[in-house]
Amino acid sequence: MDRTKDRSGELKSVIISVAGLFLVAVGDVVFFMVTGRGIPCLIRKVTGRLCPGCGMTHAFAALLHGDIAAAWTYNPLSITVIPVLGVYLLYRLIKTIRTGEDKFRAWEIILLLILFIPTVGFWIVRNLS
Repeated sequence: MDRTKDRSGELKSVIISVAGLFLVAVGDVVFFMVTGRGIPCLIRKVTGRLCPGCGMTHAFAALLHGDIAAAWTYNPLSITVIPVLGVYLLYRLIKTIRTGEDKFRAWEIILLLILFIPTVGFWIVRNLS
């Protein structure tokens, strides 16, 4: 099998997946801005506790209006962890497209841990009260 054709099929699949996720996220924020209702959190429905992503729709809507303070109030991860993670994922996508390499380097694992630890800490702290 031609490796180039195999990579182009994988690339097309990744691009479609990323575009689909982006459209769902944008659609959720637009729907929220129009109706005042977002996607309900399944973790909150089942456990009664807030997940690390709870408030993200409100935060992104606030960011679209340029209100960084409100975004921070709704979910601090929206202006800290999420932008860094987004840039990293874009880097990974471009790297995979250009080289086909899918192995993680040590610095990438460290970066993901640096993003994961405060996310878990935030999840715990926001549910203490």
